[in-house]
Amino acid sequence: MNKQQEQLLELLTSAIRGEKCKDTRYQDWEGVLAEAREHQVKGMIYTAIDRGEIEGHIDEQLYEKWKKETFRTGTSQIQHVCQVSRILSHFRTLGIDVIVLKGLVIREYYPRPELRTMCDADLLVHEKDLKIIEEILLEEGYHAEEASPVHIKYTHPRCYAIEIHWTIRDERIFEEIDALEAGLWQEAISVSVNGIEVLGLGLEDQIAHLCVHMATHLSVGGFGIRQLIDLVLLVQAKRHVIQWNILRKKIKRWNLSHFTVAVFKMAEVLFQLEFPVALNKLGSVKKQVVLELIEDMWAAGVHGKRDASRVLAHELAKDVEGKKSSEESSVLHNFLDFLCPPQEKLSDKYAYGKRHKVLLPIAWIHHLWNGIWNKEYKLKEKFKFAFTAFRVSKKRNKLLRDLQL
Repeated sequence: MNKQQEQLLELLTSAIRGEKCKDTRYQDWEGVLAEAREHQVKGMIYTAIDRGEIEGHIDEQLYEKWKKETFRTGTSQIQHVCQVSRILSHFRTLGIDVIVLKGLVIREYYPRPELRTMCDADLLVHEKDLKIIEEILLEEGYHAEEASPVHIKYTHPRCYAIEIHWTIRDERIFEEIDALEAGLWQEAISVSVNGIEVLGLGLEDQIAHLCVHMATHLSVGGFGIRQLIDLVLLVQAKRHVIQWNILRKKIKRWNLSHFTVAVFKMAEVLFQLEFPVALNKLGSVKKQVVLELIEDMWAAGVHGKRDASRVLAHELAKDVEGKKSSEESSVLHNFLDFLCPPQEKLSDKYAYGKRHKVLLPIAWIHHLWNGIWNKEYKLKEKFKFAFTAFRVSKKRNKLLRDLQL
């Protein structure tokens, strides 16, 4: 961790405990707030400061901007929850079963729920109800923007998006696990969203889902510190009623033993969360791997897309040849694919290469030429960008292997 990250961590630790940070006079506020922005926790840490304590130690304009942003964040999140509760009320009236996921439930464990930001609402439904759900959302002014094998994202011109899921797995990461979801609905518990009674995942499924979500994001990009805080606050609030042996069995069935142990060890290192004894049976993870995961988390930002070189590094780190291939061969294979994409992966800009294999070498030259002379970056920056991405991708490839992802 660098100095700004250490200072941000100190503020976050106080904020999630509903306390004021003891000494904030000598913070690098510009650097801390830049780091907080990348992890979408600026509003959260505002609650940990004492205005009198930092007066004279923070630029007045910077402070006023931060204050206004925090107010806008809280207001927009309250409006978001109100809007989602209206949709949930429609679902309930029509007898549509729904389980609310992630932020809609976890926010209630925060001292200031409105400052646990959400850019969308995640709802789990039965696949048979998708058609009527779409009709409801269309009537409310939403429209389907994108679909994946696990969800459909509906956007609205004035409201945050709603993601409708019919499974919590991602087949890019997890395979052959339909049976693991069979008990989700039976084990669901009653929760409230702005006064509307709906279903939430059972505690053990909630924790497992948070781990699945982080693992999925790590595999395709990265996850930030806010996702870890969600887990910390849930476990702190419900430690004595969580059935840890049941959770351990679920984690093993998801093949997430190493990753889950590493995540709980991260929480222990960063937030002094007591490591659950029952999870010792999942195995052990080397301290160095935990530290590397912490480093990756800080570098990732909230969605793992903090900068362009890191996005490329994620792509290069994917083990396309299977987990038995070497770290170097997998990264090199992906790097060559990046420079000279396979015929089926060429963009439509090089359609002639997609249609005629004999023209593929020309399409590659065209692709490289466009990359070199793209005016967005200077040529020196492009070489630095590629070198950095290659170096980072080797580290990420090894980390993913150590975590058995």
